[in-house]
Amino acid sequence: LIMSSQVKYLLGMGKVLNRVSLPMLFLKIPENWRSINPFTVVCSVLCIAMMISLKSVNQKYFPKFIIPEQLVVAVLFTSVSAALSLSSAPYSIECLGSLATSLPAFEAPHFAMATVRLLIRPALITAIISYMVTISIVQSFAAKHQYRVDPTQELIALGAANIVGSFF
Repeated sequence: LIMSSQVKYLLGMGKVLNRVSLPMLFLKIPENWRSINPFTVVCSVLCIAMMISLKSVNQKYFPKFIIPEQLVVAVLFTSVSAALSLSSAPYSIECLGSLATSLPAFEAPHFAMATVRLLIRPALITAIISYMVTISIVQSFAAKHQYRVDPTQELIALGAANIVGSFF
């Protein structure tokens, strides 16, 4: 599901298919095939291939030391993008923009009751899905490394992390 929602960005069609729902996305791609950015497709394929390759190298040669393949690829392609100006012509690859040089100020979050009413349902759904994903990952690590997991403790930790994160 997550991968399929990223297809429009992997093809460089994020602006063209910006507000298209996931089921409609696959119907709209053939209609808009001329909008596909070949440079974005090449970079996407290279990134995915590098992550798969690094993962197999990890498993084969560094079983005890894990190389974070996503981080390596992100740093490498961010550097390549900056060095080659991939966001400008002729490449025109969509980039996120510049990175902040510091953390945002620590302050209480601003909200109104209208915003709370608007966001409560999606926030609860996101919280439940996030908890389920976190628990499944934690349980797989626990099974692999033979330790016990307390789901309540994981829920409290996840909640505390999100509350602290809301202050930035």
